[in-house]
Amino acid sequence: MTAATTTTTLALAELRAEWDLPYLADPADDIAWAARRQLTRELAAAILASDLWDAERQERARAGDLRIARAGWSRERGEQADAAGEPGTPEWKAALGAHEHATLTGDGGGAIREAWCECVTRGAVPFTEWVQYEHWTAEGREAHGFVHEGCRRLLQAG
Repeated sequence: MTAATTTTTLALAELRAEWDLPYLADPADDIAWAARRQLTRELAAAILASDLWDAERQERARAGDLRIARAGWSRERGEQADAAGEPGTPEWKAALGAHEHATLTGDGGGAIREAWCECVTRGAVPFTEWVQYEHWTAEGREAHGFVHEGCRRLLQAG
């Protein structure tokens, strides 16, 4: 992990394991829901601060059963970083800060969330070709579902 990273792989794994537990709080229990929102924000921060590559395991970094496939910044953040220094310099990296969004997938490959899989028009896509994905921002998990292993486009969104 880089010096700028504020979390460890272990902390990310522990947060994800806790977040993945069945959540059965009473909808009227404001304290329980506030704690859940806090856990979600902490998990989101850990995901966004993570390196994409786990050098020890020689694979994409994991968050539970999913791997961090892509992460990045908004155009505005990129322009701010460019104004702060030359790309790659410490000033530029500091201006970028933690990622603003990340996509996680079951196999570490990308996910094209803007288009639906057209492979299904040629017949059913076997479940063995469905790959789970999630899209995260600082607010938490913004989208989730499945993409086709081949074309990487949406099969199911939620």
